[in-house]
Amino acid sequence: METTLFNLLDKLKKEDKNKYDSIITWDKEKIVNLLINYLNENMNCKYLYSLIEDINGNSADTIVLKDSKLFDDEIEGHDLLKYDVELLIDRRYTKNNGEIIILELNAGANEINLEYLVESIRAEYISYSRELINYLEIFVEFLINKKLSN
Repeated sequence: METTLFNLLDKLKKEDKNKYDSIITWDKEKIVNLLINYLNENMNCKYLYSLIEDINGNSADTIVLKDSKLFDDEIEGHDLLKYDVELLIDRRYTKNNGEIIILELNAGANEINLEYLVESIRAEYISYSRELINYLEIFVEFLINKKLSN
C-alpha cells in the first residue's frame, strides 16, 4: 500500500536529494529511544536496542522484543548471525512477526538514516504484522512532518 508519506519521500528523493537526506537522517540515540518508547506504549510490549552482526560483515541497528524466541535461538550467545541479517525480516526465511525490527544496516555511530526502515516496511515479504507496520509508518510520518515543518 503506497501512502502519502512514501509518495512524498519518493518525490523529494528525485527532486532535492540534499533536502531528502536532511529529512531522513536523525540522531541515532534519540530515534532509537523515541521508537522504543512509542512501540512499548502503543503495542503494550517491551523492545530493547541491539546491534546484530552477521557472517557477511553486515551490522544492523535493531530493536528486539524482550524475550524474543527468534533472538534467543539465532543471535543470543553467538558472535555472529550465521546468515545475512536482512533475512531476519523476510517472511520467506524466518517467522519474525516483529520480534526483531531492523532500523538500518551498516549505520554510523551517531546518525541513523530512516531510508532502510521506510523501504523495509514497503517490502513485499516483510515479516512484520500489519499492526506493527502501521505503527512504524505513523512514527516515520511524524518524524518527517516534524522536519518539514521546521
